[in-house]
Amino acid sequence: MEIEFITPEKAKEYLLKNDPDNCPMNMNKILELKEKMESGKWKLKDSIGFDYFTGDLLNGQHRMKALSMSNIKGLHFNIIRG
Repeated sequence: MEIEFITPEKAKEYLLKNDPDNCPMNMNKILELKEKMESGKWKLKDSIGFDYFTGDLLNGQHRMKALSMSNIKGLHFNIIRG
């Protein structure tokens, strides 16, 4: 595991490799996360997960979508690849 600073632009890149088996995105959840991120209430806790071999985003699509829509410079996230 590592901690990575992710910008909205990088979040958009990660979303391009979103695993097709992920659940459908929930816009209410995305907007709630976006508000937390922009208001400074965001807390580093759950990890963002990527497939080690394909680089597909396995866990964290809602957080990446919220960040990609935000007006902030970026946030730190726990990242797991594997």
